[in-house]
Amino acid sequence: EFSMVSGKGATPIVSARLLKVNRLLRLGRTIRVMKVYQHLSNVGHSSIYFMGSWGMLLKISKYVVTIFFFNHIIACTWFAIGSSMASISDTGRSWLEVHGIGGGDELFRTYASLSPAFQYLTCLHFAVSNTVLGSLPIDPSNSIERAFTVSCLVLGFVFSSVLVSSLSSWLVQLEMSKQEKVATMSKLRRYLRENSVSPALASRIDHETLERLSVNQWLSEDQVEALELIAPSLRAKLRQDMWSRFLLTKPLFQTCASLDGRVIMTLCASALSAAYTKHGVELFGPSSRPEAAYIL
Repeated sequence: EFSMVSGKGATPIVSARLLKVNRLLRLGRTIRVMKVYQHLSNVGHSSIYFMGSWGMLLKISKYVVTIFFFNHIIACTWFAIGSSMASISDTGRSWLEVHGIGGGDELFRTYASLSPAFQYLTCLHFAVSNTVLGSLPIDPSNSIERAFTVSCLVLGFVFSSVLVSSLSSWLVQLEMSKQEKVATMSKLRRYLRENSVSPALASRIDHETLERLSVNQWLSEDQVEALELIAPSLRAKLRQDMWSRFLLTKPLFQTCASLDGRVIMTLCASALSAAYTKHGVELFGPSSRPEAAYIL
């Protein structure tokens, strides 16, 4: 592919084909770097989607526990009606004595003669079927049971509708929040790429930004619109109640409070603001211009 002229003072002559191969190799390396960067970007986006996964599982677990508790109450009430209301019912019978398992060639056994565990699971099956508007081959045997079944169907319809709408609304808000974080990270990475930031520094910036996004930010006073509705005097007392305990740990403010108690209220009302930061965050640097005094 290439030839070299040997001899005194000779220099190698590289053919045009070798130059083309070299260009192709460089192009291949560039493409691999782009694929690696794209893969890292996708990993970063995936980490955003996994943010708060434990919180999401906890939220869903709460819904499951709520559903089970609601159906447990219905199941216990259904068993109580069947076991104690038969003697005073208008038909003199209950579902425990009328319905059962077996029949035909097998011996028919009523639910009243079966084990307590089977009876409870049957009642729970009845409750879940009514909650999700399903069906169960246990027909009410008296007017009390019929009225209770109708009430369970209505309550189940309302309960299911509220539960599904609440869960759907929460999932939509969660997805919108994650999409906003993905857009933030994409814009940051594009800015770093367009300005040719070194990979080591870009990785540090990317990692720290992901950490900041993963932390639930505390609400600031400006984000609570309802505080604008309260009276200024009440708002000043609120500020004093929140922040005076930090001021009174310093001897200077202790002395001011002993001379005039209104000093602390005035400072809290007009001269203080809260900044909630994570451990290790830089509030200011050696060469930065001071804009405020920080009280930790």
